[in-house]
Amino acid sequence: MSRHWRPRLARVTDLGRRRLLRTAAFGAAAAATYVVVDVVGRASSTFAARAATGSHPIPAAEIPATTWLFDRVPVLDRDTHRVLVAGSPLTVDELDGRGRPVVARLDCTTGWYADATWTGVPLSELLDPSAVAQARSVVVESVTGYRRRFAVGALPRLFLATRVEGDILGTGTGAPVRLVAPGHRGFWWVKWVASVELSEVPADLQPPFPLQ
Repeated sequence: MSRHWRPRLARVTDLGRRRLLRTAAFGAAAAATYVVVDVVGRASSTFAARAATGSHPIPAAEIPATTWLFDRVPVLDRDTHRVLVAGSPLTVDELDGRGRPVVARLDCTTGWYADATWTGVPLSELLDPSAVAQARSVVVESVTGYRRRFAVGALPRLFLATRVEGDILGTGTGAPVRLVAPGHRGFWWVKWVASVELSEVPADLQPPFPLQ
């Protein structure tokens, strides 16, 4: 009498054992991958030098001409350009003559950062202290209409810069005058500054990211 083969159903213990083996194999592969990536990453100076934001370093001389959304890159005449500070026009040469070295990191949201020495004047030295005492914020605006609002307490840490690494600013880096705002991401560093105005509006009454 012949015996017919019948499929054997997997037992729960068998399924559990197989699942455990697959999990162990996957875990081992993941661990091996992590080790490889970690070793390669530690061997890479670029990986090791990434900022906490994830941005990678670039030389100060290679800062690109980035803009925010629909902003454009204007070309301004250094000799005729004026920055209105609380309504008073200041020439680029006046600002340049009062500038001092400012070491700051420009960390752009497009994924790069540059450590550089800028030449700038603190906004706290350009504004009337009595007017500052009555204000709640300061608005820095570009010739393009782009603007950012800061608390008045930040004035000593905000600078109108005319140079980077000793050289006058290029068009892409905000010539002839740009804002340098240490501790803030790149979109706070207003380029091609046209005006600086005190305001009674609180600094936090603006979107965390510009909408224009």
